[in-house]
Amino acid sequence: MSQPKSLLRIIAEAKKFEKKQDWLQAVKSYKKTQTNILKQKNYQKAGEIQERIGFCLQNLAMQAKNREDFTKKIQHSIEAYKKASSFYQKPLNNPTTTRSTHAFRCDAIIKYLRYWLKLDPSEKKKLLDECLDLESKVLAYFSESKEPYEYGKTYSALPLVFFIRVFLEKDRKTVVQILEKGVQWGKRAIAELSELNDPYETARAHLASAICLSDAGFYLASKSEDIDKNRSAAVEHLNEAARLSEKASDPLLLGLSHLWLGINTGEEEAARHHEKALEYGKITRNNFLVAHSLDYMAYNKYWKARATEDPEKRRELAEEAMQFYEKAHHHYNIISFISPRGGFIGPPSGQAEHYYQLALWEPVLKKRRNLLAKSERLGIEALKVAENSEMPMTIAQVLHVISKTFLAQALIEPDQKKKKSLLESALRYRKKTVEIFGSLTPFFYWNLGVMQNYLAEIEAELAEIEQNPNRKKELLEKAARSKKKCLQLCKKVMPYFEKKGEISLFAALQNYQDTYVTLQNRLYNITSKPGHLRKAIQALKEAIESANKLDMVSHIAESHWKIAKAQSALGEYLKAAKNFESASKIYIKASKKIPQLKEFYQDHSTYMKAWSEIEKARYNHANKQYSQAKEHYQSAADLHKLTNRWNYFSQNYLAWSRLEEAEALSRAEQTQNATQLFKKAIDLFQEAKNALIIALDGIDDADEKDLANRLIKALGIRIEYCFGRTALEEAKTLNTLGNNTAASNKYELAAKKFQEVLDTIELEPSFTKETKAKDRQELMPIIYLCNAWQIMTKAET
Repeated sequence: MSQPKSLLRIIAEAKKFEKKQDWLQAVKSYKKTQTNILKQKNYQKAGEIQERIGFCLQNLAMQAKNREDFTKKIQHSIEAYKKASSFYQKPLNNPTTTRSTHAFRCDAIIKYLRYWLKLDPSEKKKLLDECLDLESKVLAYFSESKEPYEYGKTYSALPLVFFIRVFLEKDRKTVVQILEKGVQWGKRAIAELSELNDPYETARAHLASAICLSDAGFYLASKSEDIDKNRSAAVEHLNEAARLSEKASDPLLLGLSHLWLGINTGEEEAARHHEKALEYGKITRNNFLVAHSLDYMAYNKYWKARATEDPEKRRELAEEAMQFYEKAHHHYNIISFISPRGGFIGPPSGQAEHYYQLALWEPVLKKRRNLLAKSERLGIEALKVAENSEMPMTIAQVLHVISKTFLAQALIEPDQKKKKSLLESALRYRKKTVEIFGSLTPFFYWNLGVMQNYLAEIEAELAEIEQNPNRKKELLEKAARSKKKCLQLCKKVMPYFEKKGEISLFAALQNYQDTYVTLQNRLYNITSKPGHLRKAIQALKEAIESANKLDMVSHIAESHWKIAKAQSALGEYLKAAKNFESASKIYIKASKKIPQLKEFYQDHSTYMKAWSEIEKARYNHANKQYSQAKEHYQSAADLHKLTNRWNYFSQNYLAWSRLEEAEALSRAEQTQNATQLFKKAIDLFQEAKNALIIALDGIDDADEKDLANRLIKALGIRIEYCFGRTALEEAKTLNTLGNNTAASNKYELAAKKFQEVLDTIELEPSFTKETKAKDRQELMPIIYLCNAWQIMTKAET
């Protein structure tokens, strides 16, 4: 039946109001048409108009300024759809009482709308299941009756139902079934609508399909390339949705298209899409669109903060991210919606994670404790919210944050009993998180890897407080396995994230690789197995690759530093020297990149140069090139003197330089000059030891303090060695002069001193097996030689 021109004009007027997002005026316009339509008893048309009124009221509800207004307007929308359903059930031209399929569609939408009013998660879940069951029936009917427009319209009318239903599910099989339905129905809807030249409905179908594909990536695909295939398909649909929405002049559809484009792209591209989505959110005043855009802007901004080396800029970006987070929270509250976003600062534990992160960046211990206490309190509050939501992934997200906070508290807790209690709490929460993520998202490799990382950290700290050596070793090996698993899982999905453009995750990966190195070093210290250092070096090379992705120069320099230390322990002195030189050059880059830390990094650069000289000296010493070793130790002493932080080491390497010079003179048979230099070295080593003892109280860095303590012990040993060398040189002089008795006594004294040095080294627990083996290899021939000469000179007496 054709419509009067006046009626068509009013409907066109309503459509214009819709495009302007003036839903109330659109409703008023649609209501004007109903009287004439009902007079004609055209209940089918009346149902269509009433369905549109329901849709307008649904969007009007999303513009509400408070929860009460939202609830009231959703109820009005429900009433409108009920009325539409009743119109569809009226008899048409033929006398039938069969319930119209259109009425089923209205009933499905009513179920969806009631979801927004219910607070009980089980009721929400039940309503969404009923909605999907009705949608399935309606789609089946329209498919059989060959009504492509109605099929597409029904599918596109419920774009968020799959998205919100998935996050209420605990059973993975059910999640898969829901998403597979959404993807399958979407293909059919798009195919049907594409032939009808309706840009608006086709755009809606593309959007609904993309939302399903977006989630399907990590739920349905097990390989990185398949995950990306789903993402790429989602992006194609979203680009088409955006194009068609532009053609249809619909800002809400455009905004939602950009929102999900941001979710499916990375970094700068994602930021542009979310900013665009927020622009349309402001135009449409749609609380869901505004909240979700701000939510993802917070996420992206915080990852940018984490990947920033400049501490001031990092804190600034983090605070900006939290401003977005709080604004999103305000809009979510209006519609009583808990975002299932997950990831960094994921709701409802965003504030808890923010204070946790601030604590990690805080150098003052007291302030760090306070920040972690605040994180713990906010985390426990967030857990109640998450558990009340019965959204398993959200619960896992909060458990993850609380576990991290307990671990961070344990790391700075001096009381061993309290430390153990905190670690046990962290482990309990972590195991729950691992279980949830593992059962629901076995292919979400990044999340699974992150969980294994923190599990490894807890296991490593439990090893730290373990008194039983065998048990300590077992716990460390367990931690290393967990960390290795973390790296394997994360690396599986990094090609996906890199292709997506989400490269900030390399900041976290670099940290995981670096902490794996720490575990391997600890295992090396316990077992003295070189294989652990080899694994550490390989992991550090990979950490450099990760840091290079983000130009994190200070991290690159530090990794070269750690590689050099491992190579030095393996006796690969020239390789170590090369990596120390690389670290020195990169620290200069860091000083230019972060001006406020210029002096700090320049100091590090000089220190690395000094260590490069030390490694060259060690190489020369090992090859009995004592003159060259002397020059390198002298350079190391001079370079240490130039640093602000490490100048107290200068005296130590000056002493080493004199020792090497004495060794060179001894080798050249300049015995008397060598004797004087060995005596000079004794004085210099004693001065170096005193300087280190004085400096010890002012050293805060644990590694640096450990190095200083080990050097103090080594200096004591080196002094005794020099006494032995002095006695040996004096014995040689006496032997040359023919004073065999005195020479024999000096050889005996020298042998005794060298044996005492060797015994001290063998009993020192802080020295590795390799260090002891090298010293043994160097000292034993001298002891044998001294004993032999002692016997020979005694015999000649």
